[in-house]
Amino acid sequence: MTSLARWIVVAALAFLSPCVLAREEERTPLMAWSMSSSLSEASIATPSHAWIVTPDVDGRVSLVWHVPPRGGRLFLGSPPGAVRLAADIPAIPVAAAAVGERLYLVFEERKAMPDGSPRQVLSLDAVPAGELGGEINWVTRPAGRLDAAASLRGDGRLIDFAGGRMLHALMHGLRDLEADPTRVYLVAMVDAQWREVMLPPDLVEQSRRGTQRQGNRVSLEAPWRLVSLPDGVAVATLEGNELMVWTSTRIREEATSIEAGDAPAGSPRVACEWRMKRLSHPLANTTRMPRLLADGHHLLAFDAGEGGRWRVWRFDLDAASPERARWEVACDVVAAPADVGSALASGMAGVASGDLVAPSVLVVASGPEASGSQARILGSGRMLGELSLASGSVLSLAPLAPRNPVSAADYRLMGVLLLIVLGTVIVFLARPPGFEATPVTLPRQTCLADPLRRVVAGAIDLLIACVIGTAAWGLPVRVLATAEWWGGGGSMTVLATVLALLVVQGGVCEWLFGRTPGKLMAGCAVIGARPHAETGMPMGLGLSRAMVRNMLKWLAPLVAIVGLLDPSRRHRGDQWSGSVVIERLPDDVEE
Repeated sequence: MTSLARWIVVAALAFLSPCVLAREEERTPLMAWSMSSSLSEASIATPSHAWIVTPDVDGRVSLVWHVPPRGGRLFLGSPPGAVRLAADIPAIPVAAAAVGERLYLVFEERKAMPDGSPRQVLSLDAVPAGELGGEINWVTRPAGRLDAAASLRGDGRLIDFAGGRMLHALMHGLRDLEADPTRVYLVAMVDAQWREVMLPPDLVEQSRRGTQRQGNRVSLEAPWRLVSLPDGVAVATLEGNELMVWTSTRIREEATSIEAGDAPAGSPRVACEWRMKRLSHPLANTTRMPRLLADGHHLLAFDAGEGGRWRVWRFDLDAASPERARWEVACDVVAAPADVGSALASGMAGVASGDLVAPSVLVVASGPEASGSQARILGSGRMLGELSLASGSVLSLAPLAPRNPVSAADYRLMGVLLLIVLGTVIVFLARPPGFEATPVTLPRQTCLADPLRRVVAGAIDLLIACVIGTAAWGLPVRVLATAEWWGGGGSMTVLATVLALLVVQGGVCEWLFGRTPGKLMAGCAVIGARPHAETGMPMGLGLSRAMVRNMLKWLAPLVAIVGLLDPSRRHRGDQWSGSVVIERLPDDVEE
């Protein structure tokens, strides 16, 4: 019985271990970053946006984090360590890549018997919601859903997924449409369709030599990687202790002829110019594939050693020959071992200006496990580090979370709202002296303005002030309807500008003309509640009384709204300024 029990335990472990490994693989973060294209030879090709996709603790929901362009206040970029939670997706993607401001995610169904169903490709975008205070606010579009892109083939294995000037996918083991399962295929999204990119013969031959057959199944012996470049993509593989790197410089033309057995029949292909380099392995005494990145002109290799040591090597891709360029250490730092565990993923941080700001490397590492409700938001104890390639130092190291769940701007917004409520209560409780004994006299052929007419007039004045106030700070008026913008940097400045415009515009216009643009369009006017003592004619408002009326009206808007329901149709602003809002009766109405 003891022997039988031992065999049962061994069989159970053998069955569960692939499930555990698959579960851990599903929880591995994905990183994507975009590259700025159309760069001059003297400029540094750097990424513009970065994305981090982390499964939650249950492995059922993916949290999508957006790393905005860097650069600080000088270049209208975000400071190091800044990251925002862009979306949460009720699924786990298998690959991620970015082109410009758009993130692409690949999803595939995990089945015991794959049936060749297409791999779904969905995307979302980071959209600027205005700039204020030296930093751009970003929002996610579409909100609450993902856009659909052209699906990838479902047969074979998706080796890697990368961006660049366009989207690329490296695949192996394709069998449908008479494909050769022993070679790798590179496809690119051109005009919203996936097209095969023609690979150089030596690369194809390398993939065929490295393919292993096990009955009807094929697999690659060596690891292969895609690396995003500003004007293309790089394909890298490992042969012994050497890195073989093929870089595509630009798309030349679409191929019209297809060699038999090389590609699926009838597939349009795209031709590129390729260059191949053999590079020594940056790590000594190892044959594992390093984490490869690129900053445009340089190939970067990231390695996380023991004790929280992070190193980045750099190789000049523009060197005429491998002999003239060697791997050089761009960064060698030791993170705090008490806080940082093993590195899980690496990528490039977005940069606002490639000519003036040096790129940096992002590292997602394991950290102290989060518990309770914080586990979902903190990415299950993950840390986000940012390394400077210019200074070779750690720019930021903190839990993967928004900079501040409640920022200083949020506190300012809550303070303004509390002041408005407090002012409303004070103004509502305080009545002007002698209010009950003050009679209201209306001119002939006039009556108290209808509440709906006054609401329309106020809405028109508010719209005018919003358009002018946002334009004064270089913002579109639509940002006022964006929930993410409120509480962000500069929102209080815009709010103060709009309120000041409402008070000044209303006070000056009612003093000079007796009506604001809104009242003019709505057909009503403001006059004094008592006529002139000698002439008996209706009096206008002085500047001081007009300013008092508009200050109480716009700084305590709840009082103004409640006042419309009063039988006298006069809110506290009218009462304290001794004014009344009238409209003209039709000529056929007799008193």
